[in-house]
Amino acid sequence: MRWYYVQYALYYLIFEQKKRYKPVSSKEVIILKHLTKRLDWLTTLVPFLCILFLCILFIAFPEDSSSVLGSIRFFLGDQFGSFYLLMGLGALFCSLYAAFSRLAPSA
Repeated sequence: MRWYYVQYALYYLIFEQKKRYKPVSSKEVIILKHLTKRLDWLTTLVPFLCILFLCILFIAFPEDSSSVLGSIRFFLGDQFGSFYLLMGLGALFCSLYAAFSRLAPSA
């Protein structure tokens, strides 16, 4: 089972229960416990907490964050603009190759 099935199953068990109006069966509880054990909490919580921290900083200091983001955007656009363009095209071509090669999963 892949990770996106884990996230969908968690979404289903948490949010869809309100629509069904029936209690969660013991089989679904066992599946939920198994899936939460397989979830990598470090890679889930660390980016979430970093984004939350940045949002709090941007709300607390809007003028300073605007100037910092402007300088970062200028630096990346001025110094690495063509590099990012080439990296984006490379990612696009790799995605197209993976999608249409003989190794791509068939529907």
